[in-house]
Amino acid sequence: MYRICDREGALLYVGMGRNPAARWASHSEQHEWWQRAARFRVEWFATRKEAAAAELEAIRSEDPECNIYGRPGWGSTCTRSTCRSSGWTGSLRQARREIDM
Repeated sequence: MYRICDREGALLYVGMGRNPAARWASHSEQHEWWQRAARFRVEWFATRKEAAAAELEAIRSEDPECNIYGRPGWGSTCTRSTCRSSGWTGSLRQARREIDM
């Protein structure tokens, strides 16, 4: 799991992936908020399920500015077009399914 912050330390995004550098490269090509990214912290977990659960908890409790997944209403009234779309990533839906298993 990783956290991306701006220069002042404000949390922009929480995500997860086996290869954080590859995910960051993807974010850099897809999201305008990436231009503000300045600090990166990685936290490793024994399993993907543990990482996905920690990611969801971090999104809910730390309120990163650019995340969509994990926020109240996600999957019901909250959609890519009605929420903060700059942080949306479809791969997190798979992580959510793994948590619920």
